[in-house]
Amino acid sequence: MTVPTSASQDGTVQAVLEAPIPDTPTPGADSGRESERGDLVDARVAPVRTKEITADLFDRLGKHFAWPDWFYIEQVDVSLHGEGGSEPMRRLVDAFAIANWSSRNHEVNGFEVKASRADWLAELADPQKAEAGAQYCDRWWVCAAPGVVRVPELPSGWGLLLPSRKGLREVVRPALRSPKTPPKKWWIYLLRKVAQKDAPEVVQKAVQEAYDRGEENAKAFAAMKIQRLEDRNKGLVEAIAEFEKASGVKFDDWNSGVIGAAVRVVLEQKEYVRMIGSSFRNIERHSRQLHEALLEAGWEEAKDE
Repeated sequence: MTVPTSASQDGTVQAVLEAPIPDTPTPGADSGRESERGDLVDARVAPVRTKEITADLFDRLGKHFAWPDWFYIEQVDVSLHGEGGSEPMRRLVDAFAIANWSSRNHEVNGFEVKASRADWLAELADPQKAEAGAQYCDRWWVCAAPGVVRVPELPSGWGLLLPSRKGLREVVRPALRSPKTPPKKWWIYLLRKVAQKDAPEVVQKAVQEAYDRGEENAKAFAAMKIQRLEDRNKGLVEAIAEFEKASGVKFDDWNSGVIGAAVRVVLEQKEYVRMIGSSFRNIERHSRQLHEALLEAGWEEAKDE
């Protein structure tokens, strides 16, 4: 998967996300050693901007919980029942994924995305922040970079997703919760957010699809016209070859005009001959009629000696 990084950091985000760092401290290590382990993780992530790791994790989430199996949306305000609130009261859930099919019981999954150890420790220090969104979810997950979250630290019932080469892998499956039913105005807020987010994308997709269809139709029409021209050209070539064989005259760029003029003369002469022949037949017919009339009038035809 391609991660948006600067040229100097090409491949660094991928390496950090897929680095095989243990999720638990080394057995027998004291608290000081654990602190050093935490520092080690931060040191590995430090050269890479956390924003880039976060963007990559969101990208993996969106692909893992993709349409049509899932309805996926990011950055949802669950404070004040979804109506939004003043900045100190806001509670943002990083992402929701709602199963579209009854076979999955239309499960609502919530996600916190963590790209740094410090961010995760801050999350643990304020559990109510997560509960504001988790209360409406059937399952609650943390999607984190390797080494950020240690499995024993996970609050009871939480799940853990980590990056893999194919997207995400499930390290800990969250327990099935008994969620509260969100109020109607929360769903209205969610639908409004979806409409505001996706409307330009839907329009752009429709325009692109229409363009693709137009391009495909144009190519098909052009192919049909080309085929017709090729068929006509083949017929002309065959006709010329037949003419050359019958006449013994070969066409080329230099004598085609002369040949054309000669053919015209021949055709015109044939027309003249046809006209003369027609006139002769008319004269012959009128001569017979005159001869018959003279005989009826008593004219005796002189006999040749």
